[in-house]
Amino acid sequence: MTDADRLDELADTADGDSVTTEVLRREINGQPLHELLEDAERPQYFLTGSMLDIVDESAPESDPGRRRRKVASSGTSLSTVVTDRRLLVLLPRTDDIERLSVPFSDVVAVNAENAPGGNHRLSVRTGDKSYRIDTSQTESAETDSASQYIDATELTGERTHRDAAGGVTESLDALERLADLYDRGAITDREFEEMKAKILE
Repeated sequence: MTDADRLDELADTADGDSVTTEVLRREINGQPLHELLEDAERPQYFLTGSMLDIVDESAPESDPGRRRRKVASSGTSLSTVVTDRRLLVLLPRTDDIERLSVPFSDVVAVNAENAPGGNHRLSVRTGDKSYRIDTSQTESAETDSASQYIDATELTGERTHRDAAGGVTESLDALERLADLYDRGAITDREFEEMKAKILE
C-alpha cells in the first residue's frame, strides 16, 4: 500500500468528517500530521482552536497555580487529534511542537460544552486533572461527536475495570473489618458467615 493509499484509507475509515486526506497531509511546524501519529494509530477526529487550559483538580480553587493556560502561537492553531486510543494535543512553537497525550484509559469523564464567551470546547477529566480544549475553529457538531466517540470507545472498559477494582478493594477492606470483629469475639460464627456472604455477593 502506498503512502497516498494509506492516507486515503485512514480518512475513509475515520469516524468524523474532520479527518480528510488533506488534513492528514497538513504540516504542523514542517511535520505532516500523519507522521506525528504512532504506528497503526487511527485518527478519528481533528479539532482546532486557540488554547488549552489544564486544571489541577487536587488544588484548592483559590490556588493561583491551579490552572495553566497554553495558547497557540500567533498565526497558528492548537490541533487536537482524537485517535482510536488517545487524545493528542499539538501546539506549534517556534522551533518545535509541544505535545500533550492523554490515553483513553486515563479518562474518567468527557464532555463537549460551551465555554464562557460562547466558544465550544472539549472538556476531558483524568484522575486529578481536567483539560479544557478550545475547539472553536471546528463545527460544534464535530466536537460533540468526538466527545461521544471517546465516551463510547472500547477503552472505556479499562476505566470500568479500574472502577471494578476499586469495588474489590472496598470488599477486601470490609472483610478485614469483619474478621477483626470476629477475632475480638464481637460477632458469632453464624453472624460472621452471614455478613461475609453479603460482602461477597
